[in-house]
Amino acid sequence: FFTENDDFRSNIGILNGTGAPMTIKWRRYLADGSMVDEAEAELPAWGNVQLNRVFSGEAPVVGGYIDVWTETEDAAFVAYGSVLDNATSDPTTVLPQ
Repeated sequence: FFTENDDFRSNIGILNGTGAPMTIKWRRYLADGSMVDEAEAELPAWGNVQLNRVFSGEAPVVGGYIDVWTETEDAAFVAYGSVLDNATSDPTTVLPQ
């Protein structure tokens, strides 16, 4: 559950578990289920990407979520989120479901 407001910001990290590059795709949704947009990024072999402040353009947001997938054959990846307190930068990990 991603949050973006004066008190909190949200990031998402994606890690490639293979020795081959892949294309990662995602859709961002508000808490009411309305889709914000769809995008993609290239993930290098054994690499990672972090997308910062994933709902900054829609703030304030409470309870947004992101669907992440790949259509790259034989791909293996993990995605996780983090919600950070803007005053302290203390993160809370958001595990995938």
